[in-house]
This record gives sequence, structure tokens and C-alpha cells, in this order.
Amino acid sequence: MGQAYLILQWSYLYTGGYDQVLALKDRAIQALEQHMNLRYYVWSHAAVSWASTCLGRWEEAIAAGHRALHIGETYADGSMISFAAWILLIAYLSQEDLAQACACGELAVEQAPTPADKAWAESALAWAWCKTGEAQRGVEKLIQIVTTLQGAGFV
Repeated sequence: MGQAYLILQWSYLYTGGYDQVLALKDRAIQALEQHMNLRYYVWSHAAVSWASTCLGRWEEAIAAGHRALHIGETYADGSMISFAAWILLIAYLSQEDLAQACACGELAVEQAPTPADKAWAESALAWAWCKTGEAQRGVEKLIQIVTTLQGAGFV
């Protein structure tokens, strides 16, 4: 049941149904706690963070992002730490806290254990660099990522 709630949360997130993501929060978390799956559990908290960001609910966005990060750290899972950190980057960037956004992006890149995790993390960090006035650095990183993904047949 937890996976179904998670898929529904992300479906709503990607289609702009931010209030629906938040409405599912308690049911999703409870179901995921009953049948623990670390990845799904972190992703559910991350969906809440991102939806809250989109609604301008900064405190809730930051809190949910930090919960996701804490869970990843508790289980020492680099992939989940990286994912939660770049989700937090989005929350901080959206409220113009550029220093925190960059710190989260750097953590995301440091913790990324796979090429895919690294591409996501570096893309988010490049966005933050662009917002901090380091647009050239950000664009160069994005070109590198796209080139790599094209070479691997992903783009």
C-alpha cells in the first residue's frame, strides 16, 4: 500500500497537485513505516518537501527535506542522502537562501554513489551556481552532464 501512495504522491507532484501530495502525507508515511522500504520512505518525505516548496510553505519544505536527509543518514545510504540533499537544495534555492542551497548541492554531489545520482546532484548544484552569479560554471557543468548522458544514450 505504501508504494501505491508514493506513486500517487509523485504523480500529483509532477502534475501540479501539490495540495494532494500533502493530503496523502500521513497515509503514505504510515503505510511505508508498516512495510519499511528505505528508498520509498525517503522519496515520500522528499515529495512532501518539493510540494511544500511549490506552495511556498518554506518551513514545512525544509522540515520534510531534513527528515528525508536524516533518514538517509541514519541508514548511511549515500544515494538517499544525495537525493534528499538536492531536494533540500530546491527548497533553499526557492526561498533565495543561496548559501544553504549550495551547501546542500555540495553534500548531494559528495554523497552520490552512482553516476546517475551524481548527474542529478550536479544538475541541481549547477542550478544553484547559476542563481549565485556563477552562471558560466553552472552552464559548463550542465553541458558536461548532457554530453555524458548523450554518450550513454540517455538523452
